[in-house]
Amino acid sequence: MERPNSNQAVHSMDLAWSNIHGGWRLRRGDGQAIQKACQKKGSLRIKFDSGDLVSMTERSILARPKFLIPLVVFLFVAGFFALGLRLDSTLVPSPLVGKSAPSFQLPLLHLESESLQPEQMNGAPWLLNVWASWCVACRDEHQLLLDLADQGVVIIGLNYKDDPGQARRWLRELGNPYLVTAVDNEGSAAIDWGVYGVPETFLIDPSGVIRFKHIGPLSAEVIAEKILPLIREPT
Repeated sequence: MERPNSNQAVHSMDLAWSNIHGGWRLRRGDGQAIQKACQKKGSLRIKFDSGDLVSMTERSILARPKFLIPLVVFLFVAGFFALGLRLDSTLVPSPLVGKSAPSFQLPLLHLESESLQPEQMNGAPWLLNVWASWCVACRDEHQLLLDLADQGVVIIGLNYKDDPGQARRWLRELGNPYLVTAVDNEGSAAIDWGVYGVPETFLIDPSGVIRFKHIGPLSAEVIAEKILPLIREPT
């Protein structure tokens, strides 16, 4: 027998909407209510009590927004990532700025029997430059460090998770801007200083307080506008 379509069913039966166990079904009742409901539901199928499906269940209707959740999450993450790309990563604030420099005691790269502690540098402003021979970006700033050293700026190197032989060879080939270099093979000192990666540079004042931190390779602008004015401040 040919199944009547939904419109035929509406006209041939005196039915009304009923919510049964989370699903919209038809029961006997007001036929006018059925026609209005069909108009509201549009092309949605209705489920008869007999089991014939001519409507989508309410459960399915309510579940539809769940399909939007992955899209909303994706758009949020994509927007957050796009915003991050527009931000200057060198401006990430450091909680250590304005506080005493964390202490460490590390062997020296060129004199392993000796060690360095930051407290030994108190009395004059100095830079701590975190670097490694495997760091490509370190090459970008190296000439600027050499120029600073030529101007009399005291720079201490912190060699981060590097091979000492490679590090010494790197300095022989490119020039050595450091008064001394401390070896942080395990990266423990870098963690204490809040290092995100290499290169990074810290400016420490004569009293041992960190005054400035720069993430990434130095630029001529950062040196001229940030570092040198702080170094030249009267003590």
